[in-house]
Amino acid sequence: MDEQESQFLDELEAFLRRSEIGFLFSLHPNTTVTPGFTPPEPWLSWWGWAGEPTPNAEPKWRLLWRYYAQDTPVDEGDFVHIPALLREYLRHARGLQLNRSQGAEATIPKRERRDGYTPTTKVFPRNVNLHGMSPKKTHEVQYMSKYAANVLSDLAAHGTIVRHAVDVGAGQAYLSRALRDDCNISVLAVDWSSVQEEGAARREQDAKRAQGKRKKVEGENGQASSVSLDDTTTRLAYKKIVITADSLVTVTKEWTTKQSQRDFAHTSTEDSASNTPVILVALHACGSLTLDVLRAFVRQLRAAQEGEISWRPAAGLVVGCCYNLLRQEGKLNPLILLTTGNLIVSFAESHLQLAAQMPLQWGRTDAALDDASLAVRKIAWRALLSGILSQNLEEQPFLSGRTRELRRLGRLSDSAYRGWEGFLTIAQEKLGVEMAGVARDGVMESRLEVFHLLRCVLGPVVESFILLDRKLWLQEQLASLGMCWQVRLVNLFDQSSGSARNVGIVVVPRSSR
Repeated sequence: MDEQESQFLDELEAFLRRSEIGFLFSLHPNTTVTPGFTPPEPWLSWWGWAGEPTPNAEPKWRLLWRYYAQDTPVDEGDFVHIPALLREYLRHARGLQLNRSQGAEATIPKRERRDGYTPTTKVFPRNVNLHGMSPKKTHEVQYMSKYAANVLSDLAAHGTIVRHAVDVGAGQAYLSRALRDDCNISVLAVDWSSVQEEGAARREQDAKRAQGKRKKVEGENGQASSVSLDDTTTRLAYKKIVITADSLVTVTKEWTTKQSQRDFAHTSTEDSASNTPVILVALHACGSLTLDVLRAFVRQLRAAQEGEISWRPAAGLVVGCCYNLLRQEGKLNPLILLTTGNLIVSFAESHLQLAAQMPLQWGRTDAALDDASLAVRKIAWRALLSGILSQNLEEQPFLSGRTRELRRLGRLSDSAYRGWEGFLTIAQEKLGVEMAGVARDGVMESRLEVFHLLRCVLGPVVESFILLDRKLWLQEQLASLGMCWQVRLVNLFDQSSGSARNVGIVVVPRSSR
């Protein structure tokens, strides 16, 4: 990590530790509607404004969002009515997030640094094995497979031929099959779920049938196929395990040993049973799975210094997600992996939940903005309902902001939020609590919407901290081993395609591109 990124990490830490920011994390919308709630002192400059009537029909939260979404916020027009503290907060939050443009490194704002492995085209030939995937998943699999192919090509140019990949958290192995076919390598698809393994097997059978039909057509046309069905089958293996750093090292050892014994006659001396280079990949490794992959990578490099090993990491390409699913040891202060002890940010569940928010993408289409508006309304109305219940039933919300009654309410369809009266009717039927004629509190609803918006803009700040934290930890670990490796954060996917978690952690030898 260079000096500018290190300084940026310090700025993120300082911002997240501000007292007024802490209240946005520690308080839940449902808490603000309980009888006797008093807004924290730092909120007093905007709490009253948030509940005031607007001169036009635009909700206050939409005004704040428009201000935040500007590339360079300008304090004019409607924006001059926004309290100065909120304008400063929104500008600051907007400036404290990594660059997320596809094809560029995810680095400090206003630094545009294109990554050398990024595919140069946005359109790739359709792969038959992508059948059944959503457009979002197709986009991700195609780009990640092509990116991995570029990494492997560069490694080969520098003398390391990689014929093996381990796809961690492979799910139904869409990426595994793309890597096998596009990169011409053997792949071990590792997942914890037997359901996913069964799904992957079905997808593989579908692919084999499609390939068989294609071979038949090619044969009728006098064309020869270069890849046999048996070859594709032997080059993709599935393994269901409880994934940890240790189990990942072990299962990779077992697999590479079998692979080397099977095709030893076709391997180089370097790619032998005692030193097989492997690329570790993971597409949206949920929660602590990302950390398991990174730790396995470092652990095996350390083992390589201590004696003979069966396999060695040649490169890593990991895209994380679902920060809220981090295991407890992954949530400890200062979050995940830092060894320096310089940063002191205690991440609670709310930090990790909010890290998924990407408010700059809310307005990418009219439909996306409608979805965002509905999400804000759901938060506000359910909080208003919590307030009604707490008054009628003398029930206080739990620390998470959820009450027993709201847990009974469960998830409602989008249509339940079309109108206030209809929403109350559905809630009354599900909860068995009389709520007919309860007025809609427009003042509190507006405050709740503003509160939610202020929480959401913290999401990219938190995620930026998490990503830089992981980059710094990896750099420190590799440096402690005396090894020359590059660690980069790269925007593999286009967030506007729906790929919210678009940053890949790329680990390659420093001699590479």
